[in-house]
Amino acid sequence: MCTELRTHIAETGETKKALTDLAGLKDLWVRGYEMDEEEVIWFCKNVNEVAICPRCQQISGEVHERQIRMKRDLSVFGKRSYLEYEHRRFKCVECKRPFTEIVNGIPEGGRYTERYEKYIYDHYKESSIAHIAREEELGYKAASGIFYREAEKRLNGLETRQIKRLGVDEISMLKGRKKFALILSDLDRNCVVDVIEERHKEKLEAWLDKLSGPQKAAIQEVSMDMWSPYRLAVQSKLPDSIIVADRFHVMQNLNKVVTKTRREIQRDASDEIKKQLKGSRWLLVKNQEDLSDDEQASLDSLYKLSPELKDLHLLKESFRSIFESQLDYDDALWEIGDWCEQALESGYSKIEAFVRTLENWADEVTNYFHHRTTQGFVEGVNNKIKLIMRRGYGYRNFRHFVLRILTECGAPT
Repeated sequence: MCTELRTHIAETGETKKALTDLAGLKDLWVRGYEMDEEEVIWFCKNVNEVAICPRCQQISGEVHERQIRMKRDLSVFGKRSYLEYEHRRFKCVECKRPFTEIVNGIPEGGRYTERYEKYIYDHYKESSIAHIAREEELGYKAASGIFYREAEKRLNGLETRQIKRLGVDEISMLKGRKKFALILSDLDRNCVVDVIEERHKEKLEAWLDKLSGPQKAAIQEVSMDMWSPYRLAVQSKLPDSIIVADRFHVMQNLNKVVTKTRREIQRDASDEIKKQLKGSRWLLVKNQEDLSDDEQASLDSLYKLSPELKDLHLLKESFRSIFESQLDYDDALWEIGDWCEQALESGYSKIEAFVRTLENWADEVTNYFHHRTTQGFVEGVNNKIKLIMRRGYGYRNFRHFVLRILTECGAPT
């Protein structure tokens, strides 16, 4: 506190009520306050002279112990604010044992009121801990403790809600290190429901095992990329659910094949053609209807330079058009089979490998045409998660990382 203080002690009942209303307290009334340029201290007294024993529910008026305590509260007048009150322990006449009085909004432990911790969480959901500490003039450890303690309270149990369509995806934690986190999403509410460290089959199975019978029965579809451990885990734990290979992941795999095949074609071309093909990657993998007029003109020139790349691009676009069409399951299965025959006739080894993967996942890929389930919103979520990682400069505590994702990408609390 600064040395120059202004102390105000309420002399009348009206003034006390006005101060108490201003402070917004329930179990305490304000008898005065002390203020300087930076801080305000509210001097409080307990409203009740008795307390109820939590064990036998008997009323006791015998105070066993008194202590003066101070808790950080919501700022007032643009200044830090503290409540000074009497922490009391009563002796129960029935149990003959002491107990602590419950004061609404003031937890037994800690240095902050409940409403202050709620304010920190609600106001700084998308801020770094360093920013919270700086703005609220708190230590880094204190700011972190407040935020994640409140996050645990708010988010506890969100993942237990019933999910009809479950999304299974992963995000890279460390670039080039093959370290992943598994992101589980509710595709109907477009929100993340949980994050699992590592993407092992056993980890996903353990998460599914935690679900109750009704929760498992509620999951009708599970969308995923074409990675066998996910499929095996879902087949084992959710045998009645339909597995859908996410169409965007399927196209992502095909675009990678297109890029690798383009490199082979470009490598075998003449030096002059190589020079003109430089920078053509995005022309081939971008959806054709999304090309600008200049990009379409460049693509037309590319067609003339390399008939092989033209065939490759048309093959990719014809596959994508299957998912854009209004086909049912049976017609889609036939169309995909026909495309696979054309792809094999192209003779490109990378395309042949993709076709083998597609045939291995034929049922899951075609299941898309039942309800057109995708993880389209997940791309935006992944970008937000990357922002969270950058803002936090990485997370040593994985639980804190999970809470951050659920706070910003989870269901509304």
